[in-house]
Amino acid sequence: MKKDDRYYKTSDFPLACYLSYSGLELVGLDKTDPKRAIFSFRDTPERELLVGDFLFRNPSVDVKKFLYTQKLLRTQLHNNYF
Repeated sequence: MKKDDRYYKTSDFPLACYLSYSGLELVGLDKTDPKRAIFSFRDTPERELLVGDFLFRNPSVDVKKFLYTQKLLRTQLHNNYF
């Protein structure tokens, strides 16, 4: 199966929250595996920098906005929005 470079996929929930918080568009949510969801984002040139910031540079965030984003993604996980 060929990888689609237009999308970035991750099953890391905190990273998905950070990418969504940072403005990347969530375009899909694969819940085929009941133990691990895969979040699909429309890929952008900034995505690689955002992933690096999250994993290696301890980015600062607005805690209330980040928690709100986290709540929205959890809701999408438990409902059938995608």
